[in-house]
Amino acid sequence: MKRKTILIKNIFHRNKNVILFLFEYDQELITFFKKENASYSASYKAWYIPFEQEKYIEIKKKLRNYTLKEEFRFKKNISIEILSKHKELINSFKIYLEAQNYSDASIRTYLGLVYSYCAYLKTQEISNVTFYKYLSHMRAKEYSAASMRQFTAAIKLLTKSQNIASIDVTKVEYPRKKYPLPKVLSAIEIKKMLAQTVNIKHKAIISTLYATGMRRGELLALKVKYINGNNNTIRIVNGKGGKDRIIPLSLALKKILRRYYSEYKPQNYLFEGTTGGAYTASSVNQILKKCALKAKIPIAVSAHVLRHSYATHLLENGTNLRYIQELLGHKSSRTTEVYTKVSNISLQNIQNPLDQIFEVKEEDMPF
Repeated sequence: MKRKTILIKNIFHRNKNVILFLFEYDQELITFFKKENASYSASYKAWYIPFEQEKYIEIKKKLRNYTLKEEFRFKKNISIEILSKHKELINSFKIYLEAQNYSDASIRTYLGLVYSYCAYLKTQEISNVTFYKYLSHMRAKEYSAASMRQFTAAIKLLTKSQNIASIDVTKVEYPRKKYPLPKVLSAIEIKKMLAQTVNIKHKAIISTLYATGMRRGELLALKVKYINGNNNTIRIVNGKGGKDRIIPLSLALKKILRRYYSEYKPQNYLFEGTTGGAYTASSVNQILKKCALKAKIPIAVSAHVLRHSYATHLLENGTNLRYIQELLGHKSSRTTEVYTKVSNISLQNIQNPLDQIFEVKEEDMPF
């Protein structure tokens, strides 16, 4: 029998450095963590304990029958005294972000980035020199360009909001941005994924992501009351940037959701966990991974890949870019324009000069 996997992370949560345990629903594990006096995070849908090495080692021994995937390491020289040096600053920054009505996800991200930077600093001061040293450290650890830019944004906001005199924010520059093309599935690959998916809940999740182009977080926050079957619309509430938007409900998706609803009868959120409440991000990721493997899709499939596929296929079907921008909830049209670079129609309309010279046509090809 395959052993269950527990993903273990080190995060900054509720002004504390904690160890987070993420796993698919398992009543035995839930009972175990309750006995260990672990706390439950509703926002992360996971159990956590204080960042204490002795306690963690003790728990690890008891979880030897599980596969543990650790995404952090204890460092010999990292101490509470060093970390508490910037504790007041981090708490003040948290209050500022909450007062400015940043989303919970943004607050967690910014605080986590600042916390990691402060842990790296140890006894050093926040300055332009240590800022660039940490960026270099991030690059050495193979962080993405997007993560490095996100960290830069966090430091700019921290410096501005907390009036930190030791760093000149005007000299803080963003790392160079990369422009990777979005990964897109073909309509045939989408069809194969859905055909391989027997579970109606899993099929409904994949179909909703592809048929609406909504983000994973928007899917998890989607409530039954936001689905309007009479007008064939779906309301996205408090999407990225705190924006609401209305998107069309396709007839095919409507049919799948009706079947799903009659079987699962969700009470509040459209997709709920076993014990109620919103479905977890890790569960969605697992569903997409398993279904993609069954369908033999050659790339890693995520909610964002389905979002990219939705936008690209709309463009190929002749939908105006401006409408696609509205449906996706993009702030800038430049973000939406990237789909013109992966659209098959855009590429197929280009006539190659070699084909022109020899007047070659598709039907003339022997293979």
